[in-house]
Amino acid sequence: MTKLTKLSEKRPLFLYSYPINDLILFERLCQKVYFPTRAVSTGDVAAMHGILYFVMREFSSRNDDICEQFDLKNLITACKQSFEADLKRYDVHAVSSFENAIALTMGILKAQDEAKPLAGCYLLSAAVRHCQVLGYHRELTYRKDPDGNAHSKRRLFWTLYVTDKKMSLLLGRASYIQDHDIDAAVPVVSSDPAIRPWDEAFGWMIKFARIEGRIYDELYSAVACTIPSPERSQRMHALKAAMEECRRGRDEVGFSEPDIYGLSSKTWDVLYYSTLTTLLRATCTPISGAEINPECYAAARRGLESHLQCFPGYANSEIYTVADYANWVLLFSSLTPVIVIFLHAISTTSTENVELLEHVVSTLRPTRGVSSVLERLYSICENLGRVARGLLESRKCTGVEMQGKPKPGGGARRTPDKMRTSPELPSGVLSDSLEAEFMSYLTYPQAQHVSGLLNSWDAGHPSVMDLLGVDT
Repeated sequence: MTKLTKLSEKRPLFLYSYPINDLILFERLCQKVYFPTRAVSTGDVAAMHGILYFVMREFSSRNDDICEQFDLKNLITACKQSFEADLKRYDVHAVSSFENAIALTMGILKAQDEAKPLAGCYLLSAAVRHCQVLGYHRELTYRKDPDGNAHSKRRLFWTLYVTDKKMSLLLGRASYIQDHDIDAAVPVVSSDPAIRPWDEAFGWMIKFARIEGRIYDELYSAVACTIPSPERSQRMHALKAAMEECRRGRDEVGFSEPDIYGLSSKTWDVLYYSTLTTLLRATCTPISGAEINPECYAAARRGLESHLQCFPGYANSEIYTVADYANWVLLFSSLTPVIVIFLHAISTTSTENVELLEHVVSTLRPTRGVSSVLERLYSICENLGRVARGLLESRKCTGVEMQGKPKPGGGARRTPDKMRTSPELPSGVLSDSLEAEFMSYLTYPQAQHVSGLLNSWDAGHPSVMDLLGVDT
């Protein structure tokens, strides 16, 4: 109860965020479990442990005064173990209830925090199913809400919506929640000055997630890939306009805590340009072969430059860590900007782009130890950077372009309207000679991995599971 009193005095940032921002709801959950007046459900216990785990972690990371009163390290460990046991209970997955949906949503956040995207997707599927059974996607449900939790239920549903749409595009699969099934309104923005910016940011994330879902459905789904190129281009331009409009709305969000807002703004830029590059790359695949338009290239550069601006903020933050950035930003971003810049660098012998890649690789080095997934991400980027540097130096010495043809006057040139990412074969598939060159800079397994990655990427939009070998 002392911890609950502390929450009333100083509200944790976690309780301003998207899934749960109702302190009274959390207090009621704790009272249900610790001072029961009726049978306590598995969902009650799981939901309480899930929220409490993140709240205590925040107190610990911020070195709050409560750390001097309690052994938070041991409390967090005990809470984590209890929560993990709760999530394995059959009832949490099989019985559709508000509390079980909360518990699963907390589990999704925990899985993301531990770089376990597949575990998160499994929990996401169950949480979405609960919400759909309970009718959280329909506005009528909230009008008839019997227990006064309509606000929290609405936030819970839209939090799952945002995660679902982002994972749909990232993993290359249809989303669990279909837009044509939804008529529930988005959460109302609070009039409280402390909460309002977070609510505005949540509204922006919902709009952005809706666009991400459309990008997959309209450009990358199996059906969308059969659509003629002119129609794909029209869809791409419409979605690009929607993204630009969404970005203007984001710039109007103003946080009361400048340090957090500044870091959040840079984080959003990384995610925005990653998604924009994925969108603009869609017109190149698979219809038009290996051509990448200048807009896609520009977005890719902005994406990597945004990463370079954002990373130091996490490295030097007193609140967040490099691991937070790795798990919540890097793993939620597409590899498309890295691949686009790599292909541009080796096809135009661009020193500037090779140096950009190398700079990005240097910032990823501290994230290697966070998880095996991030170790693989670093390895991919490091191998691409090494190949780009090796081919650049080789081309400079020989005055030969990627095509293997001597270029008068040496050096490489880039056409003004488009550039070819795989000049030897118009289809975009890497040639045997280029794959053989990779062996000059990489081991055989590394060269095979890079070749497979580029061929897979050129054929469409491979999922993060394919790129990183995610198996947990």
